Amino acid sequence: MAQPFDLFFHFGIKHNQCCGIPVVWLNGGIMADTGSEKKDYIFHNQFRYPIYAAMVGMRPLLLVQEKNQCRLYDERLTRIKDQLNLINSFTGCFHGLNFFPPLFIHYDYSMPPYYINAGDHFNGTNQYNDLINPHVTGGIYLNQVSPSVARVLESFYQEMSTHKFDVTARPGEYRRMAREALFWHDKSNYVNLMNPCSHVNDLPCHIPSALMSSDELDSLTWETLVSCFCSQTRGSCPERLYIKSGIEAAGEVAVSITQDDFRSKIELIRKEIQKKIQIMGRPDVSVNLIIQEHIHRQHTGSLPAGIGITYNIVSENRFIRLGVIGQIYEDPEYKTFIGSYHSSRLTDHVLSQVGEDKIINFLRLFAQNRYRGPVNFDAIRNADGKYMFIYDCNPRLGGTFPGLAFKLYLESQGFLVNSLLTLGYRGRFVYPDLKSKLLQLDNLDLLYTSKRQKGLCLIPSFVRPDSFDAAFINVPEGEIKQIIESSTLDLLSDETRKDLGGVYF
Repeated sequence: MAQPFDLFFHFGIKHNQCCGIPVVWLNGGIMADTGSEKKDYIFHNQFRYPIYAAMVGMRPLLLVQEKNQCRLYDERLTRIKDQLNLINSFTGCFHGLNFFPPLFIHYDYSMPPYYINAGDHFNGTNQYNDLINPHVTGGIYLNQVSPSVARVLESFYQEMSTHKFDVTARPGEYRRMAREALFWHDKSNYVNLMNPCSHVNDLPCHIPSALMSSDELDSLTWETLVSCFCSQTRGSCPERLYIKSGIEAAGEVAVSITQDDFRSKIELIRKEIQKKIQIMGRPDVSVNLIIQEHIHRQHTGSLPAGIGITYNIVSENRFIRLGVIGQIYEDPEYKTFIGSYHSSRLTDHVLSQVGEDKIINFLRLFAQNRYRGPVNFDAIRNADGKYMFIYDCNPRLGGTFPGLAFKLYLESQGFLVNSLLTLGYRGRFVYPDLKSKLLQLDNLDLLYTSKRQKGLCLIPSFVRPDSFDAAFINVPEGEIKQIIESSTLDLLSDETRKDLGGVYF
C-alpha cells in the first residue's frame, strides 16, 4: 500500500518524522512552463492544495510576491480551521487533521527567486531552525517538477547553504528530472517511444496513433490526413479520427473529425492553437499533433470509462502503485477533468483486464530512460470493453492528488474507504451558511460521519471564501448519480458563485 511520501518527487535524504515536519510544494509548474497556462498560474493554483498537504502530514510551501499575501493566507487559515471544527462536530472526520505553518518563498519573474523571512513565521532563531529541519534540507517534496520549480529550489538551497545549513538535497537531480518531465509532457515523445514496441504482446494495448506538425494544418486535406495516419500506423483509416495537441494537459486543443466536418474542425483546432500561443505567450508557434482512431467509450456498467493508472517509478526494478483512478469530467466531450473515482472494484477490474505485469513492463521503458517519480497514464474502455491506452502521459500528480491524499488520510484515521469520488478540488461549492448545509445533509442521512461511514463529506477550500470541495465516500455509483442529478448539492449554495457545469463519468 502506498504511503504519503510515495506520492511525490523527492531527491535527497529522507528522514523520519521525529526530525520535524516535511515540506511539500504542490504546484502547477509544468502547466506554466509549457504555456498550457499563463505564467502566473503557479501562484493561482497553489491555494487548491494546503488542506491536502495537511492530510498527508506535511506543511505547504507557498510562493508569495509580497508580504501581505502571507497575511491573506493566515486569515484564510483561521476561517478554514473554524469550518473544520464545525464539520468535525457533525462528522468526527477531522479530529486528527493538523495544519502547520507554511514555508514562504518570494518569487519574482524579473529576477532570480530568493528566500525571505515572511510575515511572523520567522520570529527568532528557534522558530527558524524548527521550520528549516532535516526534512527540508534533505529535499522538499513535489507533486510535479518543472524547470521554473527546479530554479526556485536551487536558489532556495543556495540560500540555505549561506545560512550554514547542512543541505543534503540534490538540486541537480531536481533540475534533471524537470527536463525529463517537460520532455514526457509532450505526448509525441511517448508516441515515438512506443512505435518500435507497437506489436509487443507483453505491453498494454495502445490506440493506433500518428504524428504531424500543426504547421501542416493550413494545407491539410482529408486525403493527406488519412494518408498520414495510414502510413504511420500501417493500417486502414476509420471513418472518424481524433486529433489532439501533444502538449495540452486538459484536452482543450482536441477535435473529433470526419470527412464531412473536416474543414470546420481543422479550423477549430487551428484557432485553438493560435489562441494558446497568443494568450499564453508561448515561445513555440507550432506544436506536434497526435492523430488517433476515435474511441467509442463503453458506458455499460457503473464504472467510469476513462481511467488514469498512476505509479511512482523508484528505479528500473521498483514501481509503487499509487492508484487506478476513474476520471470524472465537467463536460460531455470529456475534456475538463474535475475529479477522481477510487474503488477496489475498479482497481481489480482494470488490473485484471490489462494485466499489471504488462503495466510494469511498460513503466520499465520510462525507468530505462531515467524517469523517476510519480507518473500517470490514461486509458479508455472501448466499445469492446477493452482498455486502450491513449498516449496521455502526465509526468506529475495534478488533479488526482486531492483524492489520493484524502483517501490516505481517512484510512490513517481508521475510517473505511471502499470507494471515494472527489468532485472538484477548486472550491466549486459555496455554502455561506455551513451549519445549515450540514444539518440538511445530516437530516437526509447523506452526511458521511464516523458512525455512518457512507455519504457526502465537505472539505473546506482556500480558493474562495466559504467554498468547499465535495467527496462521496462508500456511496454506490448509482446513488451518486441520483444525488448529483437532484438539487441536493445546490440547496443552500450561493448560486451566483456556482462553478460546476456538470458531472460526467
